[in-house]
Amino acid sequence: MADGTPINRVLVKADVFALTPLAVRTGAQEAAETPNDDAGSGKPLAIDLDILGRPMIPASSFRGVFRAFLGTSGGPVADMLFGHGPRAAEKETNGQTRQVQVARGGKLEFVNLMSSDKDPRFETFCQTAIDNATRTAGDAMLRASRLAAAGTRFSLEITADSLTGAEIEFLAAALLAFAAEPRQVGASASTGAGLIELQDLQLFAMDETAIAAWLSEPDIPSWRDYIRKYPVDMAALAGAIPGLIAPTDEDDIRIDLVLDFDAPFLVATTDTAGQADLAPFEFSISHSDLRSVVRLPGSSMKGAWRAQASRILNTLGLGAEDAEAMFLAPLFGDVGQRGALEFHHFKVDDGAFEDRIQEFVAIDRITGGARSGAKFNVRRPDSLRLKGGMRLRRDRLVANFGDTENGRDHAQACIGLLALVARDFGEGDMPLGFGSRKGFGVPTVDLAASVMELGVAGSQSAWLPEQMQGPLASVLELAEVKAFLDGAVAELRRQLQRAAAE
Repeated sequence: MADGTPINRVLVKADVFALTPLAVRTGAQEAAETPNDDAGSGKPLAIDLDILGRPMIPASSFRGVFRAFLGTSGGPVADMLFGHGPRAAEKETNGQTRQVQVARGGKLEFVNLMSSDKDPRFETFCQTAIDNATRTAGDAMLRASRLAAAGTRFSLEITADSLTGAEIEFLAAALLAFAAEPRQVGASASTGAGLIELQDLQLFAMDETAIAAWLSEPDIPSWRDYIRKYPVDMAALAGAIPGLIAPTDEDDIRIDLVLDFDAPFLVATTDTAGQADLAPFEFSISHSDLRSVVRLPGSSMKGAWRAQASRILNTLGLGAEDAEAMFLAPLFGDVGQRGALEFHHFKVDDGAFEDRIQEFVAIDRITGGARSGAKFNVRRPDSLRLKGGMRLRRDRLVANFGDTENGRDHAQACIGLLALVARDFGEGDMPLGFGSRKGFGVPTVDLAASVMELGVAGSQSAWLPEQMQGPLASVLELAEVKAFLDGAVAELRRQLQRAAAE
């Protein structure tokens, strides 16, 4: 399969399944009002739709995610498939050689991923920024976003002409590696949105004989009638992936957390806008299985961690602008900059929970009694155990700071900051969701059930101790890990002292 004989046309087909709500923004706002508009949420941010009003994933968005996943894998073969931007090259004209910039288009052609659902579902997701001082919703900071609902299915097609066997082998291996686990595309990917899964991956091809047969027809039909499945030994190809593909997301830290809530936990859902029900339910997707479960959105966890990191930096004497530029934007992201830290949704593992009703009433500040018409209730799950994850991407830290000694020191300082935030989170200083001033939403981290993993490249790159993997309860007791985290916090303090001196 890896010889140099070209295959005249190749077609890749697959289903792309949205595991979580997905949005590829247009930069505009919807014309329709949202259910919460009277509460100040405004109009939701619009997403890409086809002419029939169904959600779609632009070809450029999927191609960009796929190409970024591959990193430097493939070398010249990847350049032939995907193309590359301007590069320095020598060009000879009239016997003279001069330096020019040469760009190249790739052989692969991606088309927009259209939804195959006849009756697509949409969600409106409301978010608010948290004021660092009050730890409550910031004034006029409520915003709404429209998303394609979890469970939406899209059709992926990639075509290419004149591929060699080596190029087909690399493309198939790249797609298998990409499909090995869920990936993220679109907006808010760092907070759990846009999680997709590739299913039913198929490869087709036309050789010269099939091309001749197609062109010999008097009324030339569609070439799709003559393309046939390409024989690929998937088992052998899967074994060859480590030698062909070195994904950029392997050099990272992944932490799977297990959170126990003894007190009530509430995060409002937009599905009950205008009602008193604040139950944190969503539709959880497992292929075709739709079921209602409790979740903690990744955006809620990210907001809590970012706010606590900001408070720590302010306490240590770093101004708001410097804190944003030096630590918060590189870690958590900002406009035009994707952060190195990602959070996934936290959900009840088996979907089971005890559903209870809790009554509330507002107190009149003058009379001290119940305010008229201010009684309400909420549905709340009791004794929750949520599972979710977070990931620190070293490749993004390197991109933000540079792979130099100063850049590596700055990356270590960022880990020191996250270690301090994690300490506060583990000690219960960071309640989550609604009613944090009432004792709600205080999680306990089950260190024995929570697990830390290092990417393959990360365990070999010496940027982290190899011992930093396994159950958190064991990892945090290791002397090497304690020394590393102490050094990271010390580097954070050095960075802050240097910034104060400047």
